[in-house]
This record gives sequence, C-alpha cells and structure tokens, in this order.
Amino acid sequence: MTEHHLSITAHYTTDWKLKSKVLQTEAVCSFQTGENVAAEMTTCLTKFDILDKVTLMTDDNARNMDVVARKAGFPVAFLIRSI
Repeated sequence: MTEHHLSITAHYTTDWKLKSKVLQTEAVCSFQTGENVAAEMTTCLTKFDILDKVTLMTDDNARNMDVVARKAGFPVAFLIRSI
C-alpha cells in the first residue's frame, strides 16, 4: 500500500469576498476506498464544525469519490467532476 495525501480546502464568502482555506493536508496510510476517504473527510469537517454547511464537492474523477459523497452525506447531485 502506498501513502497518499488528502487535502481538504474550504471556499466560502464573507462580506461578499471569496475566501479559501486549506483545512487539512495529511498523509493517510489506509487504502483509498470510498469508505476510508469519507471517514477522513467527515472527521475533518466535523472538527471545523462545517459538515452541515457543505453544499458543493469537487473531486479528481476517481470512482471512489461517488462513495465518499454518499457516505459523507453530500448530495450526489452536487458532485462536480474536474477535468
């Protein structure tokens, strides 16, 4: 198994200004299954108390990200594929 890194970036507006913050970039030593990535994302978003504020998710086109969206509770309709 190879080590991979999971980065989570939040984009939001304050006073009509777009802001971006990297919430987490961590080495993850488990398999990149949808369930494992969803658990990592849920833990991070819960730590920042924003899990219920997610309205959009972008990903790298990996098939496991569909599972991540469902397991983390994000509406699949909001799953945007990057090219």
